[in-house]
Amino acid sequence: MRQAHYQHADAWSDEADRSGMVVWAELPYVTTPSLSGGKGSDRLWANAEQQLREQIRQNYNHPSIMMWSVGNEVDSAKGFGVQGEPPQPLALLRHLNQIAKQEDPSRPTTFADCCEGLTMFKTAGEGLAGAADLIGYNRYYGWYMPNPTDARRQFGEALDKLHADHPTLPISVSEYGGGGSLTQHSDNVRAGFVNMAGRPQPEEFESFVHEENWPVIRERDYVFASWAWNMFDFPSDLRQEGDAIDLNTKGLVSFDRKTRKDAFYYYKAQWNPEPMIHLTGKRYVDRAYAVMEVRAYSNAAKARLTVNGQMIGETDCPDRICIWPDVRLAPGENRAVVDAEVGGAKVSDATVWTGPNPALSGIAIDAGDLAGRAVAGRRFGSDNFVTGGAPMILNMEGFGRKAANPRRVEAGSPELFEFWREGEAFSYAIPAPDGRWKVTVLTFQPSPAAPGSAMMAISANGALAVPAFNIAASAGGALKAKSITFAVDVRGGVLKLDFAGKGGKAVVAAITLDK
Repeated sequence: MRQAHYQHADAWSDEADRSGMVVWAELPYVTTPSLSGGKGSDRLWANAEQQLREQIRQNYNHPSIMMWSVGNEVDSAKGFGVQGEPPQPLALLRHLNQIAKQEDPSRPTTFADCCEGLTMFKTAGEGLAGAADLIGYNRYYGWYMPNPTDARRQFGEALDKLHADHPTLPISVSEYGGGGSLTQHSDNVRAGFVNMAGRPQPEEFESFVHEENWPVIRERDYVFASWAWNMFDFPSDLRQEGDAIDLNTKGLVSFDRKTRKDAFYYYKAQWNPEPMIHLTGKRYVDRAYAVMEVRAYSNAAKARLTVNGQMIGETDCPDRICIWPDVRLAPGENRAVVDAEVGGAKVSDATVWTGPNPALSGIAIDAGDLAGRAVAGRRFGSDNFVTGGAPMILNMEGFGRKAANPRRVEAGSPELFEFWREGEAFSYAIPAPDGRWKVTVLTFQPSPAAPGSAMMAISANGALAVPAFNIAASAGGALKAKSITFAVDVRGGVLKLDFAGKGGKAVVAAITLDK
């Protein structure tokens, strides 16, 4: 267990002793020693030293305490908008390490690093590794790092390099994870834009982050420990994220301690020998699409899925994850049951999903969006069924701060243009019942600086449906919506739409299909 960055009550340490915890005790030397550059004031140094001495004397006789931390992300000030010269945190870090050794020579010291080897924001360039006996790296691959769906490869390469740079220094992962909101959901975690400092933050993506990170840690024997951040959603007045205000949504459990998110059960499958199976996505009841991926976490080797009493099939559960792709839902209620056997014990889990009726409600895709939304009384699913292109966001936010110059698209439903997909060429393969459909594509020119000659052509089922047209000119300028409608016949249950850019990128904000 790693404490959060403040002093904890005696009752906490008593409970840690009784529970058999192994504890990283945290000191609130966080982010920076100074807001104006330099090593920090004498008063700050005295305060930090006093807090560390008192913490060690208070907790010295608690057997649960394994290590004393002397700082957390102490060179991250630039990431929070601190201006001026970068602070110099190393001197205070070394001083606190000496104080800890004076007070308790028997326990190792540690600290949590934010920035070594990263170029996300400027630091003073001081090498902090080795300032304490141990080190933890706070690394949010899949969340705060670029290309989040490449988290597993990036994280593995980063850890291997840190170990190679410090081969004799014991390394841990002191923070990793991602945000997850109980009321926001994704149909495809690999398709939409990951809005790590804003909205949405669907529960399914938090699970994905842990699925990608934990195997990297597990496979590396030189990582002496790791801490998923965090057990519970917790207050943070920097944030307006997910479906909350002033909460960090990275908890495996809700803020009120009542609801365990799907990611909690991922770790139960990984770590707890008790036979179990957990069907994910139960809170995403009213499904946007009639075709979905069903997932379960289990410590069984194989699991079975039935929907409405019909056997979908048995699948292997590699890495404790059982997946059934392209499961079709009937209109209305669909009762899904997963069951398995672990060491002779039978386990099962069930839920009910409500499937749409595409013939009546149509199909609606909010391109680029990681979570679905309701717009003007219509249900849009998250970006899905797509190959190629890149998801984009119109107004990127920082912690608790809106974009400096927020942009808005002139449109009847401007919220559909908050995210979009763009690229020289990309395609959608949309499951749809056979028959004739009216297809509507929403597009716009996101930036006045983009080439005024940017054009886009649309093909349907291999045939040209919309000849190349100038996006900005046809819409009347940048940041103005353009709607294109055409008819197409679907055969074989799939509509294939191809988008090609000419002289610029193709841009799609939303796609709807109606009978």
